[in-house]
Amino acid sequence: MTEPKRNGQKLDNRDIVLTILMDIETNAVFSNAALSAGLKKIQFEEKQDRAFITRLVEGTTEYRLQLDEVISAYSSVKIKKMKPLILSILRMTGYQILYMDSVPDRAAVSEAVRLAKKHKFAGLSGFVNAVSRSISKGKESGEIEKIRNQNLSVKYSVPAEIVSVLT
Repeated sequence: MTEPKRNGQKLDNRDIVLTILMDIETNAVFSNAALSAGLKKIQFEEKQDRAFITRLVEGTTEYRLQLDEVISAYSSVKIKKMKPLILSILRMTGYQILYMDSVPDRAAVSEAVRLAKKHKFAGLSGFVNAVSRSISKGKESGEIEKIRNQNLSVKYSVPAEIVSVLT
């Protein structure tokens, strides 16, 4: 896992989350190991920051299948064609919008755009903004509930194969 940078400033929680998610996605590290390694590097930071990071990583990982379905509904680009970093940003933003009431939607969208630019994807920041804002609007209009409830696999964020065995 890459070391979070300090530069004498407070560490950026969402950047740490993104680093952990990328470790899980691209390096095939188990989520618990990636999260543990990420938290170990910031063990002396505020408890509230560590709790936010933990919740965002665990939630994004747990609801990955559902988040991918929601992103697909609002994106013109297929999930498999997206850059892994952009997809990870959209997943964590989607989780914040849909499941974290303590994070205002506009803040989650703004941070997503900032992360895309920071990681040299300024050209895709408009795409990240559009998809993230669409998810926020979909939540308000009730469209997200329709997407979530289209089948048990999406609703509970488990593979369809498991649902078919259990039903």
